[in-house]
Amino acid sequence: MGNAGSASASLQAVAAVSGAASLPLDAPEWQQLLTYATPLSKFDPGEVERELRPYCADLVYNNAQTLNLQRFIYLVAQQLKRARRQPGGGGAATANAVYCLRTILKDLTEQLNSEQLLSFVEVSPAVAAAAAAAGAEEQQAAAAATGGKQQAPADGGSGSGGSSPGTAAAGQGEFSPLHNNSLVHTLVCEAMLTLSDKRLIPSTSYMLLLECSQLLLVLFSSVLYSPSARGPLGQHPYLDAAMQQKELANKMVEALLRLFIAAPPVPLSLKIFHYMPTDTRSVLKIVRTAAASVLWLPYQAYTLLLRPARPPMADASGGAAAAPSNSPLGDSALLLLLALLFHAPPPGASFGNPYRQSLQRMQDADDLVTDEAAEGGRAAAAGDACIGYAALFDALGSSLGSERAVLLLYVLLHSCPRFHEYCLVRSDLDTVLLPLLELLYSAQDRTPNQMYMLLIILLMLSQDSAFAQNIHKIVLPSVPFYRERSSARTTLGSLLVVLLLRTAHYNLAKLRDVYLHTNTLAALANLAPHMSGLSTHAAQRLVSLFHLLARRYSRLQAAAEGAQQPPSLAQAHSIESPVTPWIPAPPPASIPVLDASVPIAADGAAGDAMQQQQQQQQHQQQVGAQHEGPQQQQQQQQQQQQGSVALPPAAGTEAGMAAASAAATVPAVPGEVPAGASEAQELELQLYADFLRIVLEIINAILTSALPQNPELVYTLLHRQEVFAPFVAHPRYSELMENIRRVTDHFNRKVEESVAASSEALLSVDRLLDIIKLHSRGWRKDRLKPFPDLRFTYEEEASPEEFFVPYVWSLVVAQGGIPFTLEAVNLFTPTIVPAPPLEDLAAPSPILSEGGGLPTQPSVDAATDNV
Repeated sequence: MGNAGSASASLQAVAAVSGAASLPLDAPEWQQLLTYATPLSKFDPGEVERELRPYCADLVYNNAQTLNLQRFIYLVAQQLKRARRQPGGGGAATANAVYCLRTILKDLTEQLNSEQLLSFVEVSPAVAAAAAAAGAEEQQAAAAATGGKQQAPADGGSGSGGSSPGTAAAGQGEFSPLHNNSLVHTLVCEAMLTLSDKRLIPSTSYMLLLECSQLLLVLFSSVLYSPSARGPLGQHPYLDAAMQQKELANKMVEALLRLFIAAPPVPLSLKIFHYMPTDTRSVLKIVRTAAASVLWLPYQAYTLLLRPARPPMADASGGAAAAPSNSPLGDSALLLLLALLFHAPPPGASFGNPYRQSLQRMQDADDLVTDEAAEGGRAAAAGDACIGYAALFDALGSSLGSERAVLLLYVLLHSCPRFHEYCLVRSDLDTVLLPLLELLYSAQDRTPNQMYMLLIILLMLSQDSAFAQNIHKIVLPSVPFYRERSSARTTLGSLLVVLLLRTAHYNLAKLRDVYLHTNTLAALANLAPHMSGLSTHAAQRLVSLFHLLARRYSRLQAAAEGAQQPPSLAQAHSIESPVTPWIPAPPPASIPVLDASVPIAADGAAGDAMQQQQQQQQHQQQVGAQHEGPQQQQQQQQQQQQGSVALPPAAGTEAGMAAASAAATVPAVPGEVPAGASEAQELELQLYADFLRIVLEIINAILTSALPQNPELVYTLLHRQEVFAPFVAHPRYSELMENIRRVTDHFNRKVEESVAASSEALLSVDRLLDIIKLHSRGWRKDRLKPFPDLRFTYEEEASPEEFFVPYVWSLVVAQGGIPFTLEAVNLFTPTIVPAPPLEDLAAPSPILSEGGGLPTQPSVDAATDNV
């Protein structure tokens, strides 16, 4: 029979399954459905689903009487069990059966709530007994009609798919396998056993492994149709069943990580249709409906840009539907692993998350086989997951262009202490760090969610002092992605510092995200005591950041005094900000709307050139969201002990702003907020006062710990010392400024002595650096007042799923290759926004930036924000 005839017969079998007649387990329709050999993967899954949807509607109507869905689930589970014992995993027929079942279950999951879904899947003993009794009555009636002789149809079945004496012959025994064990647990268990079976290798069982992974994602997708990330017991029956498979957790974590590491390509003999969630001329914009209260994260906008012509790195921009992957199996396995790891079991459940627990105990397979490991007591407990850390490290380094891999790196660093330690002792940290820094470099192409993850990862790494020291020992011959200036022979540490400072500058100029800024400064503060050999670029960036914060603070002070009123929240919302508006919370946890624009600082060596370049790079952007930033405990204590500082008003024009900030004086009463300042203005002033102090502490930590190793920073402090002059006598900053003043006074004297001795009117930059290096050799640390290091650590709060579950499932929707019905999603609200015409794609969109989905703030005219 040809493909067309086989497809027609299979559709007839589907029609019989969804019809009003009950099909016994030995009915020929099941055989037709389970032996269809043409791979369904080569067809558009959206088209396949549209073909099956009418039959799904009939199944919803008839299954309460026929129980055919339960039989289908049972037969597929049995076929998976047999496939594990067969070479090649049963061929395309088994994969097709799983494909058909997941398509039906996806449609039912989108239409039914958890109770209705369970009633369609499980068979209660009462229902089984009633069905068996009905079958017995039918048998007796059939026997009476034929004179006590049972005659089977010529084709061996019911022909039309209706009941036959074969149904009665099965009797009560047919239903015993359907209700003696939960079909939910049976299906989940068989899919997991198949996916984790080492005998099934991708080269021969690619489609079966991929379909099992897709089936599990569909079964777990009930989360998409729930309004919250954590539901009550029974709301997600398949996920609950998976969380109770403790004996399979280690095997599953191992198997999914192996598939991610191997990233097996599609065999040449197979063709897989790459599904896009929506038309390629549109944008899928997903906005969360629940506040991410846990990680101090704001209301989030998940933006999925669906343009297949994107370069490969476009996958990293905010959940974009990636270009066709070389390894759909590896990608699907990673998405499934993330869905399992970030799932939060229901409150009060008797089970936890065994997959996260397995990851916490995961051992290095390469280390465990050595005698040294056995002698050191590092032998794995029986059944613990074991993965080669070296292969995992390299796989992460080569795939961090995707958000999936960034999330995996995050959860490994946070939840697997052995792998975290392994990463820190690697001599080639650039393998993982450079891809992260490349993503950070193109911040304009990243979404806020991805920026959060990148900075959190860097913050976790920066907590280790050995890491902070080692990155300055790795010399990079070149940095191809860094195009602003020559980066030859720079250290990995200097590059990290430069990009963190660059991120802070970009955030101040465009994003105004307090959480991003706090994380950036926290990572810099952790790195500061160990910074060595900072480049000129890094030193200039650091001082320029302080200058920018001081100018912004001066403007806020002027606005609070009424010199210029910043836009109100209502005004900010009225200019069509694409992000969810801020909802105020009680202080001090809440942060006011940041509504003043700040120019991006330039990096020129000369002060005048730098100020001119800053003026040319002014960006007038209106903020669209309130971001609630995490304040670490140590920082909170300092804020409680020290009041805020208010600088006097600066000139309202662009030209006079730099001079005014340098010549600003301190108000008579420290911490005094101008009369008439609103609570939001007061909190914002306090926020920038705290940021200024953190930057000063970073500079102090570098000077007190490694001044001789950082002559470029000393040179920059001498070159830009007027920036710090307004804060020398301020009570809040005076002790921090004292160290900076001592350094500048000491080296000013040395420079003056050298000028007098050489009778040169002007000294070149190289000559000044030589003088600084010469006199740094005899520098004594006791000349500076020591301060305790400002240390920041990252901790997940009680309910991280409020951020991670919607984030992970937005990636599943965008990149999982499954045609989810967007209108049914309730975890977030998806809407289709038409894309601009092709000829307009080069120009930035007022809703989405061309770089990959980052919301771009609309410009604000000079009347609204006088910069």
